[in-house]
Amino acid sequence: MAFVASALMYFVIGTVASTLNGGIGLGGGLVLSACLTIVPPLFGFRPISMFVIGAYVATLSIVSAGVGFISYLRTHMVNLTYVLYAGIPAIVGSGFGSEWAHTLPNRILLGILTMALLGSLVLFWRPMTSTDGQPTARRRSLVGLLCLVIGVLGGLLGIGGGFLTMPVLVGVGGLKVRTAIGTGLGVNMGIALTSESIRLAHVNSLSLVIVAIIIATGGLGAQIGVRLNRGVSEGTLRVVGTVVIMALSLPVLLETLGVRLIGL
Repeated sequence: MAFVASALMYFVIGTVASTLNGGIGLGGGLVLSACLTIVPPLFGFRPISMFVIGAYVATLSIVSAGVGFISYLRTHMVNLTYVLYAGIPAIVGSGFGSEWAHTLPNRILLGILTMALLGSLVLFWRPMTSTDGQPTARRRSLVGLLCLVIGVLGGLLGIGGGFLTMPVLVGVGGLKVRTAIGTGLGVNMGIALTSESIRLAHVNSLSLVIVAIIIATGGLGAQIGVRLNRGVSEGTLRVVGTVVIMALSLPVLLETLGVRLIGL
């Protein structure tokens, strides 16, 4: 019974996170990381360290970002120029971030997750207006520099960094929101692949059952998200993202401040 309850819990968490990733570009890894920190202890399961959570999160990010990227590519809502210029620096940053994460205490990683959640909340409230500009050398350089930083954060937490890549590709790169989502998914997949590769060299306690569930939900949720995205206004997408982030931020913030709400 405990096994069934655990499998069901991870199935629901993984599906919700990957749906948000594929449909909003919110960053399913960010949502999954918060959920894996908050939910298992609430149901009596043993807490998971942030570094191990990063390995599970990277697994979801690889699958959901990959499936979502292919779907957006088929509908011609991907800017391949920015996938290249943003993706390479992001991968380099992810490598450094993943190595640093191995040496950091769990409390610091939890604090970084809190800052990432609060930062994503600010970004979702901030209006995103595209200049519809061409990928000039200046734009490409600035996007690449910012994605290097995003890659470091992604490596620290195991996330793809979708909640940051989308605003950067819109506000700096000049892409339309839906094109930025598709392009960002390609970048996020590279970040997650790098993070997962490095984490597997340091982690020997991953549950293959959880990994299998996350892989299955990654593909399922990404497809659901892409379909839900069609016909929905950009304002609605931002509101949904904001509500989700607010619901996740409070318990993680309390735990970071030392309030034993989660039980880590």
